[in-house]
Amino acid sequence: MIAIYIVSGLKTWLKNLKNLFLQYRSCANAVIIPFILVCSIGTLYWLTMPKTLSWGWRGYGIDSPELITAAKYFSVPHPPGYPFYTGMLGLFSNVFSIGDYALRGNLFSLILSCLCVLVTYMIGESLLRHLYPTNHNINTRIVAFLGAITLAVAPIYWSVSVVTEVYTLHCLLVAIQVYLGILLILKWHLRKQVNSILLTCLFIAFAIGLSNHLTILAFTVPIVAVLLFNVPLRLLVRPVPLLIASIFLLIYLYLPLRSSAEVPFNWGDSSNVQGFLWMLRAAPYQDYVMAAPISELDDRALIFVKFIFDQFNVIGLFFTAVGIKVLVTKNKPLILMVATTFLLLFVYSITYLTVDAEVNFIPVFIYFSICSSIGIMEIFKTVQKSVQNIGEKHGKFHLPILVGILTFVLYFAFVPGFNSVSKYEELDFSKDEAALKNGRDILANVSAKDILIVSSEKDVFTSWYAIYTDSEVNTGIPIAEPLLVYDWYIKRAVLTEFPSFEKTYSSNDILDVISEIIEHSDRRGSKVFTIRPIVDDRFSLDMVSDGMYLLANKVQE
Repeated sequence: MIAIYIVSGLKTWLKNLKNLFLQYRSCANAVIIPFILVCSIGTLYWLTMPKTLSWGWRGYGIDSPELITAAKYFSVPHPPGYPFYTGMLGLFSNVFSIGDYALRGNLFSLILSCLCVLVTYMIGESLLRHLYPTNHNINTRIVAFLGAITLAVAPIYWSVSVVTEVYTLHCLLVAIQVYLGILLILKWHLRKQVNSILLTCLFIAFAIGLSNHLTILAFTVPIVAVLLFNVPLRLLVRPVPLLIASIFLLIYLYLPLRSSAEVPFNWGDSSNVQGFLWMLRAAPYQDYVMAAPISELDDRALIFVKFIFDQFNVIGLFFTAVGIKVLVTKNKPLILMVATTFLLLFVYSITYLTVDAEVNFIPVFIYFSICSSIGIMEIFKTVQKSVQNIGEKHGKFHLPILVGILTFVLYFAFVPGFNSVSKYEELDFSKDEAALKNGRDILANVSAKDILIVSSEKDVFTSWYAIYTDSEVNTGIPIAEPLLVYDWYIKRAVLTEFPSFEKTYSSNDILDVISEIIEHSDRRGSKVFTIRPIVDDRFSLDMVSDGMYLLANKVQE
């Protein structure tokens, strides 16, 4: 009898140990796979990330010098001012004193991008569990991993993840909105209840996202529409969540509060309603919206389609198409949400007349990666079912498992693996210092009291970084030629150097302003240089070095 009790107890103990092991393995998989995802992507980004100021791949980081400088001084960058991004970057840069400010800004992007990839993984996992409830957890997590890593190594997403740019935070906020919206819908279908905490977090994400980049509305509006389609309005319009979320709109107070910062690179005057609205609606850039000629739209659309193809290649787009087909069959409201956002940003991007309009489309790739993960799972399940019906087996090792492994491996090899290998050298900016060198070089031959007129974004922004952020440059006074049409810029950049400058000067002719700057410089005994040769009857130009000209008024010769 004692032996029977011992054997029975031992069996029970072994059974409990087995259950504990299975629970531990399940929990470990839930943590280990996303941990591997974040670590692998973070390592890839770190290896290719510039360790100082850089414009990045194809110049997508052209705003980096300005954003870094604005964050250091908690000033306002170009419209719409990006109050949340600037404040967060400023806090991060001042708390983590790692390398120069450019390195901190690049590291900030890296962290945000990895978090976005992680949230994308969570979205994929949630949808796969909903669409394939009988699937094994490990399969679901591996497929979600593949979808998320597809986003991470899409060239344009990769490129903005390693330089200081607003798009990484923008993508993270989009991913959070999508994740919370989908969770609300799925939980409603499961229990017919609206989780108040999730709803509050979603409203907060709406408010914060709006304060970072206005194109987030292309995601917010469809998400709200799908919620209204699924959930009764009375359950969504709750005073407490709306009140809490509205508090986060106070982030916009950053603009009027910091508009008083008397630094030349502080844009606009948001202390009054007119100036606040000018900043909020990005007035200087409105002429670019829907500005592409109709005759060019077909060519621009084809170029954009090629751009999308380059991000995922034909294999990745095939899996994405399969995932879209699954959603059309199983969840029409969700696919309408995806399609609406895609069309809105596709039209916006091809009609937005700038050389880097495609950056506005980057967050849409979150949907591409989610659909690709659904496509992977659908193909895997289809092949697995076909193999099981045939009844092919090899010993104790089931052929369907082998087919599943091959599916995962082949997808990884042909999509994220291919991008990682083929684009690595092109996207490796770990040793790039071109932007930093540009900012230092253009001021190298300019003494402390001399004025340098700069015109292009690259020269303006890097000169600001060189003077106000880079510790090795403290000579020259860069004046941004395009901004001389604004009274607020003349007040901050010109009056601080020449207090006798005409304060009521209202000429819209930039050349008139430059002429007066030259006159005041002559009185002070300083010189005015320009990089772009300004050809006008009132000026004389003398080349002093390669690409540098001494500017003078002819009437003073």
